[in-house]
Amino acid sequence: MAPPHHEYNPNQYLTLFLLMMFIFGLMFLFPVVLVALELANIVKPAQLLRGWRYAVITITIASAVFTPSGEPLIDGRIGGAARYLLLSRHRRRQTVT
Repeated sequence: MAPPHHEYNPNQYLTLFLLMMFIFGLMFLFPVVLVALELANIVKPAQLLRGWRYAVITITIASAVFTPSGEPLIDGRIGGAARYLLLSRHRRRQTVT
């Protein structure tokens, strides 16, 4: 029995790479957008603190959807980075107030 033969297409690889770079960029830009919304008094910190549980669930689901592989380790790393950024901001805010 011969192993399956996979043909790799550079266009598909480049598209996947650029899509992943775009998604990672948006993910790490999101905390900057939240800070800008707080500084513009559009969103209050108390509103963000009330919704942190929903944010964690949304981040986990989004990381599972946006990663091309079905590996839980990769999903956990992507979602873990976003959850760390979200929760570290809330911890800092709780210690200040």
